[in-house]
Amino acid sequence: MFPFFWGGGRGFGKEKGGKRRRRRRVELTSSLSFFPLCVFRTERTYVKGLHQLVELYVKPSEAPFNGIGSKETVVPFAERRVVFSGLEGLLKFHQDSFLPKLEAAASPLLNPNLDDQDGTLSRAVAADVGDVFRTYNPFMRMYSTYIK
Repeated sequence: MFPFFWGGGRGFGKEKGGKRRRRRRVELTSSLSFFPLCVFRTERTYVKGLHQLVELYVKPSEAPFNGIGSKETVVPFAERRVVFSGLEGLLKFHQDSFLPKLEAAASPLLNPNLDDQDGTLSRAVAADVGDVFRTYNPFMRMYSTYIK
């Protein structure tokens, strides 16, 4: 196994003016720890975005249109169902189940005093993050509504 690999994306290609950017050597262990942390942080950002979407758009759209006690809402039910179908369920799933499991799986890498020179811990955490995705794979079918 190679102790390093050449990172893709950053470090390749040309910058403005035609100058070649230098290639960066990326340590294998830092790349192994990057993946699970990136997945966890991306999920945390996604949950924040879903929460904002529900608070700023979904809930206000359910408000009564003609005052308290009215059955008419700002956005009619049929339109809300088309636009916001299942968002609150997605938020609940990600916030209460998926994100906490990802955080638990990635938590060993969140230690600022981490010493993982040989990459053993990073590999174990990456496998744990993969297990979370395998466990919750059936719940990801909730997104089929948006794919159609």
